[in-house]
Amino acid sequence: MEFVRELSNKYGQDLIALTDSYAKFTAAAKGSSISLEDQEKIYHALTRAAATYHLSADTTREMMNAVIQMMSKGKITAEELRRQLGNTLPGAFNIFAEAAGVSTAELEKLMRNGELLASDILPKVAVNPAI
Repeated sequence: MEFVRELSNKYGQDLIALTDSYAKFTAAAKGSSISLEDQEKIYHALTRAAATYHLSADTTREMMNAVIQMMSKGKITAEELRRQLGNTLPGAFNIFAEAAGVSTAELEKLMRNGELLASDILPKVAVNPAI
């Protein structure tokens, strides 16, 4: 709870909304191989992005839900990345391609083949300065 409270204060985000999304976020992460440290880095980066881009509470919730779905499924799909996250986080597709070290066309192929794993890519996305 202290982690979420610090993020709320630091980035001026609603504590109740952050607490709710963090609970869902950590529940989704339990089934993944993403370490607690990386989970916190990912959530921190998303919260910072919400503040940086002045996202509304509803848009922030949609962004978080997209990432929660990615972690729950274990794979990044075009549905979550293009349609959900892409509609809420500016440049999401390019950020993920850069984190994967591939072109956007190659990223598309990886997703189509089910080869883009959330546990591999999300920690790399979290350290991207664009987020």
